[in-house]
Amino acid sequence: MTGVVYDISQKDEIAAHFHLHGYVVAQVLNKEECDIRVCELWTNVIQKQPWRTEVLLAIKGADGRTLDANEEADRPAFVDAVTGRLSKQTREYFGAGWPMHTTFGAPCDNRSFHTNLIWEVRQHEQLYEAATAIASERDLWVDINRSIMKLPGKGDDEFLHWDYDIFSDTPQSVIGAATIQGKIMYTAAEFVCVPGTHTADFKTKFRRQYGPVYPHRSKAASKFGLKPECADPMGLVSKKQVVSVPAGCVVFWSPFLLHGHSRSPLTSPTQYGMYMGYQKAGSRPEYSRRAQTEKTELEDRLGSYAEGRAPLLWPSLDPIHYYPWKFRNFPHLLGFVIERMREDDPRITTRVNGKKATVQHLVDVVDKQYIPPKLTKLGARLLGKHEHNN
Repeated sequence: MTGVVYDISQKDEIAAHFHLHGYVVAQVLNKEECDIRVCELWTNVIQKQPWRTEVLLAIKGADGRTLDANEEADRPAFVDAVTGRLSKQTREYFGAGWPMHTTFGAPCDNRSFHTNLIWEVRQHEQLYEAATAIASERDLWVDINRSIMKLPGKGDDEFLHWDYDIFSDTPQSVIGAATIQGKIMYTAAEFVCVPGTHTADFKTKFRRQYGPVYPHRSKAASKFGLKPECADPMGLVSKKQVVSVPAGCVVFWSPFLLHGHSRSPLTSPTQYGMYMGYQKAGSRPEYSRRAQTEKTELEDRLGSYAEGRAPLLWPSLDPIHYYPWKFRNFPHLLGFVIERMREDDPRITTRVNGKKATVQHLVDVVDKQYIPPKLTKLGARLLGKHEHNN
């Protein structure tokens, strides 16, 4: 579904649409700005994977020459090659050299969190103004979140869900975790949601009608999703919309909105972008407890930026894992990853599992050549370096 796409300067219209529907789409970047960000993801993340030389990805031009995304003359052909539809052979070639978390399409490499162009977006003045209009709050932090690089045929077909337990009376951790969730796409994408399911009035009606449908729900769940086999008194599944997110656009959504994910068709182009949102500024005590650290949330944010590493936790307070968590339960999957790496790679280590056996493990390393991106005054405030002046 192609809906309304605002210009990012239309902050009042953006806020009104967000509050009415629970999401909004706005244009932020032009094609040239998108293209250089696709190239940065390739040169900074995809082509810097710890794989053996024969597994690393190279992009060839029509003449068979290896293209360099950093060379302006090569850039148009490079972008066309990595953003266009892929043949089966190219899809398999990319898949063999792609970063981990391939299925979800967003790697947790340290390199995925901090680059010059990522921070250029995070400290975008008009994005911030739109966010403050939505939140009615200027004292915000921007997410320290990962990049998006989703191959055709990848992604989870996750059923409609909320990123909190809608039956809970006290979702304070969610309220503090994300005032606004979002992502900016350098290539076209989609957003799956049920508009209007983010309000307090909807929550009251939902709990009354769906409580009897889900009497045995988990009391410790951090999320809640609809089950296809269960009754749907409000017909929410039939109200699902697949919203188009054109290249260069941000889609913001409420943390209380019913939404989902979908698997990309094999015929679709590769998707590139970055997750970003905003939360109320200030360290949450729960952050240190869940991360099992004496660091405050602010100290971890500042350290992440200064060192060029992933934070300890996502904005949702879930832990960040360098490799997919299921690999811990299926060590042979991690073994397949390690087989692609050089034997002396410093990321390869061991851990003791629940049965007190020593098993293989991976821990990402920081780039010794990393230089923290230059921050504007706004960027420093959104990171947490300086206090806001309302």
